[in-house]
Amino acid sequence: MSPLFGSEEARREYEDDMFWESLTPEQRTREEVRAYVHLAGAEDPEAAWILSPYDTWEQNPHYTGPPVPHPDDLEPYD
Repeated sequence: MSPLFGSEEARREYEDDMFWESLTPEQRTREEVRAYVHLAGAEDPEAAWILSPYDTWEQNPHYTGPPVPHPDDLEPYD
């Protein structure tokens, strides 16, 4: 363990902070969406698509079913 950090957890937290500080706003948004989709998809692995807080449809990385068309490609309800 480095004398700079009191614990392995403190070192990881510092590295995480430095990673987030190095990102541009666009990269940070992409990472936030990716993290959201990963967590939301784990809670609902039967959903092929997840609607992000930024109103974008993202593929669920936990979905293992048959291919499902993108929600925007579906015909609207009449």
